Amino acid sequence: MKIFFFLFPFLFISCESENISKAFNFSKGDVLVANGADNSLSILKDQNGSIPFYLDSKNTGFVHNPAISKGSNLLLVAQSAYDFSKGHIINHSSKYASFVNLYNLQTGLLINEIPVENINHDVIFEEKNKRIWTQVLANPAKIKAFDINGKLVSEFLTLSDLSEIILVNNEKYVVYASEESSFLSFINTETLKQEFEVKIDKNPSSIKSYNDEFIVVSNENFKSINIVNVASKKVVDFLDLNFKPGIALMSSENQIFICDYENNNVQVFEKKNSKWTLKTKLITGKDPHNLLLDKSQNKLFVSNQLDNSVSIFDINSFNLIKTHSVGSKPNGLVLYE
Repeated sequence: MKIFFFLFPFLFISCESENISKAFNFSKGDVLVANGADNSLSILKDQNGSIPFYLDSKNTGFVHNPAISKGSNLLLVAQSAYDFSKGHIINHSSKYASFVNLYNLQTGLLINEIPVENINHDVIFEEKNKRIWTQVLANPAKIKAFDINGKLVSEFLTLSDLSEIILVNNEKYVVYASEESSFLSFINTETLKQEFEVKIDKNPSSIKSYNDEFIVVSNENFKSINIVNVASKKVVDFLDLNFKPGIALMSSENQIFICDYENNNVQVFEKKNSKWTLKTKLITGKDPHNLLLDKSQNKLFVSNQLDNSVSIFDINSFNLIKTHSVGSKPNGLVLYE
């Protein structure tokens, strides 16, 4: 296998797989982008452009939503043969080869490939108990937990068409939602039992945490956002919208960024006098899919899935700082903090 990488702006180099660690070069302050359609990652290095990195894998598929564990020196990605740019609502009779892949965080070398029964698009790492969590979207749908060696620890049957999975409250809970339901579900990571549910709007499609104590829920077909307080176990705020929201991310308790993927922008809402109002729209590439906030640098990263790019905005001025060209169909982003 050969690995290719690009150093901005014009230097193109090929190297054999034994030199893979030189090609990877993922370090503090960098942002990693999963490029679903070409089984690659792009490393964004501030003003120095993007460096493609082609994953060492025994299987091919749509890589999605990378995660890192500095404590265990791991890079994790979900990999499925299904193309998620076609949407996350899956034909429940379909079967696609799917995996969680583990790589060395420093070298990029493959450590393990953990097979799952069917389509997955997310993976997270629980530092406290050294567990890997992923989901199976359908036929039947499940939340699954593995130990660091890939051994199954527990699994939970759920309704289909699952959202992302997140950890909240100092990793006390793994949280997920199903588009077939109107509930947010909480699994206790100590007891490995589903502990409670929170009633939300219909058709929850994506979830993100804020400050480890709030969960922002996008209800795509219902055209709403719910904000859930983990401690009180209830919805404490909401936004009714005139567009289908993609992923939404809070930068403060009074500001929220929402992907408007049908109109190629990110809408910024601000809360004043207990009321949410539209502040501005950030013009992105085609199909803004995912968001990442680097508060230390006051930057918002937006992956434009059908434009093969990542837009970077200043969250104070809302000006576009830069647009990076990346691989094919970028989706998830992760910051090396």
